Amino acid sequence: MSELFDYLLGRSRKDRPQGFSNAVFEYDIILSHLGKRGETNLGGLRILDLGCGTGTSWPPYFCRLGAKMGASVYGIDLSNASIEDFTIYNHIVADLVPLIMEGRLHNFSQLGGGKFDIIHEALFASGFTSPVLQNTLERYKGYYSEPLLDDFKAKMRDEAKHLLKNGGVLKTFDGVYKKSFGRLVFKRY
Repeated sequence: MSELFDYLLGRSRKDRPQGFSNAVFEYDIILSHLGKRGETNLGGLRILDLGCGTGTSWPPYFCRLGAKMGASVYGIDLSNASIEDFTIYNHIVADLVPLIMEGRLHNFSQLGGGKFDIIHEALFASGFTSPVLQNTLERYKGYYSEPLLDDFKAKMRDEAKHLLKNGGVLKTFDGVYKKSFGRLVFKRY
């Protein structure tokens, strides 16, 4: 499957960056939960990537790959300082912390209305919390703590319930959640 992704992005296996390999792995997991494992035509699917990266410190591989496979992709990140070509997907510059903590993300007009098939959360990549997220939470509340981070994660899942189609998938560092009858059901990878 990864060779097909390489072909889509016009690069050879030896030129594949680590972040790209992670995106391929994550798509494989997500698509298996949607009953679409191995498919590379994602036309008609809507994807939201929270904390997508901008191309400077962390390239938005997940957004790029989804867009190349034909999905309608929205990526939200705090910064627009980038070398990225944002013409292939919808890049939105926004601070996710107040949108999530105040329960406003699902009404955020820049998401184009409608529900998403896939929500990818990249705020807790590789088992650690992004320093940018820690700083933003600290600015938002005046302090940073593990309980505050847990509250943020819970509210993010609540927002995902509103944004996902029934049968849609939320991929977090912790695992995969599938929306079923208005609830998020936790699934292991």
